[in-house]
Amino acid sequence: MPHRRGVPWLLLLAALSCKSDDVLAPTDLNVSGGWLFVESVTSAGDRTCFRLVDLTIAQNGPRFSAAGTQQGTCTGSGGPDTAFTLPVALLDGTIDGTSIRFVVDQCPYEGTAYGAAPDSMAGTSTCLFRSGETGFDWQGRWKLSREDIQPPTVTGNTFGGAQGAVADLETGDDTLYVRIRAEDNRALSTMGYELRDSTRGQVVRRDSVLISGKVAEDTLSFALPLNLLLPAPDGTSFQARLFARDSAGHFTTEPLAPVLVRPATPPQATGTLTGATRDSAGALRDTLRIALTASSLRPLTWFGYRITSFVSQGDSVATTDTAGTAEFTIPVPFAWKGLLLTFEVFTRDRLGLEDRRALGQVRVVIFPSRPTMTFRVGQGVSDVVYDAGRDRVYFTTAVDSGPMTGAPEVRIVQRSPAGFLPGILLPAFSDGLDLSPGGDSLLVTQYNTRLTVIDLTTGSLDSTAPISFTPSNGRYPFRVRAMANAKAMVSIASASWGDGSPGQLVEYDLPTDAQTLRTDVGTAGAIGLTPLLGRSADRQRLLVYSAHPTTSAGQLYRAGTNQFDPAVALAAFPSGGAGVSGDRTGSRWLVGNQLLSGDLTSLGLLGSTDPLPVASALADDGAFAYVAVPEGVAKFRTADRVEVERILLPDPPYRLVVTPDGTTLIAIGSPGLQMVDLR
Repeated sequence: MPHRRGVPWLLLLAALSCKSDDVLAPTDLNVSGGWLFVESVTSAGDRTCFRLVDLTIAQNGPRFSAAGTQQGTCTGSGGPDTAFTLPVALLDGTIDGTSIRFVVDQCPYEGTAYGAAPDSMAGTSTCLFRSGETGFDWQGRWKLSREDIQPPTVTGNTFGGAQGAVADLETGDDTLYVRIRAEDNRALSTMGYELRDSTRGQVVRRDSVLISGKVAEDTLSFALPLNLLLPAPDGTSFQARLFARDSAGHFTTEPLAPVLVRPATPPQATGTLTGATRDSAGALRDTLRIALTASSLRPLTWFGYRITSFVSQGDSVATTDTAGTAEFTIPVPFAWKGLLLTFEVFTRDRLGLEDRRALGQVRVVIFPSRPTMTFRVGQGVSDVVYDAGRDRVYFTTAVDSGPMTGAPEVRIVQRSPAGFLPGILLPAFSDGLDLSPGGDSLLVTQYNTRLTVIDLTTGSLDSTAPISFTPSNGRYPFRVRAMANAKAMVSIASASWGDGSPGQLVEYDLPTDAQTLRTDVGTAGAIGLTPLLGRSADRQRLLVYSAHPTTSAGQLYRAGTNQFDPAVALAAFPSGGAGVSGDRTGSRWLVGNQLLSGDLTSLGLLGSTDPLPVASALADDGAFAYVAVPEGVAKFRTADRVEVERILLPDPPYRLVVTPDGTTLIAIGSPGLQMVDLR
């Protein structure tokens, strides 16, 4: 149970299941000693408390008690977040077979002992009580685990190889063997061996094995000469030691006799990387070239190149000479788009000694095919709106406040002169926004279940009002779209995708602040977990898309009659959300890459043969549609669904908006906000 010091108890409803005069049978279980007590409890009002206690249990036959100092926190509704450090006691503890019972803060705890010792105990707690006029119903889960304070032991020895002597560096036939034995009172996790150059404080060779159980033995082998990271003078003595770690994190080391090794001179590889354009930024269809030279004091076996990040590719040449040269040609495929590739050359001699040299990095990018202005955002964007009257773009960020992100806000970008305007700070994280019907205000949904109105004339918060919906299983306000009849439609989504409560739709009358939970949409008001909204530019029609991973439907709302048309089954996306947009009058709709008529009849898919949850946008005149593709954005003619242009961008966008005049495409992607000139 959470900390309740100073709370006046008026009623204790839970009957204590342990009494000091109970007759108990003798027990073989020994619970005396140090234990770690962990508990998490939740109230009926969704307030959660957690505590951690180091306990020392004293046992007398089948009875026990314990005391310790608890550290914990309480969060959630019903009060402010709190942290506490207080003494706590386990009283009236009894052991009945493997059943464990005790009392904490006058509340009963029940559970089961596990293991012959036992090694752990776990169970549940329930407590009903009243403080003043407020009733509380707490339910929790707890666990007791024996504390492990004893570190492991490790012993061993080395044999063979060059211990105390000089290794045969020319033949490389020597092998150093290390025999290791580790033991722990509870459970081991790893044991191993390392060599350290004490003059530079550097580990030059290390190996270990993952293990389980209380006792383990193994033999590690190291081929000589050792692969040293840095050259060492002849006769350098390397300190050897064993190590072991147990499951509780205790770490033990044991020194061994030093190992004397004279390192061989490794081979050398050098090379150059050419062919990348624009200051080492490789564009698609570039061809890269690597010129490589390798040399060694002894015969080589291989030399070549590797790409060491994101792409598993390389090539090499076999040889028995002491020197060699080669040139490699590397085409850059489309699959490498967006990757930062690191190139290196390598060579290896017959002793296994290797040299690796980094040549440089190449980022494979797509350069925009149209004039594009890019504004760095640094955060995910949840919703975006274009204000034609002020020629501005408003968007909300999808990352809440933090040391690297700042406070939640509406950010503003203007096209001329291009740049950011001061943002408008929000009281809470937001996921949706839209202009009011008159265009003088911005409506913002917030995770604190409120609808915020921002006065765009003054650039300040005008008002906030709570949104009325049924709170259940992670529901929160999602998208908002304002209609011509001065009603703002707010979709309620569920944060628990797959098993959350169904979404809902709230009608918010802007002049009167009256709210209505619409039950004439979906099934008695129940819609998909992530209901998406798209409206026509004239604000007369609204498409409610009930997104669902298996079955989905669309339903049109008409502002003139304040009514919904019957639902129409639509193709379901495999997962995730999609762009939803309409033309000026609602005669065309676009959901992902699905093109629909004004009555939601399918007109076919744009591009892919499958419905995809992609960013998309329909032009105001309905003549063209824009759909995100890996290369950027594909422009389709809606009359025949033919792709007429592939607009190249550095990354595919996840939000798209077309300005009403059709001259600018606003795209949100990895680089941030991009304005693409479509003229």
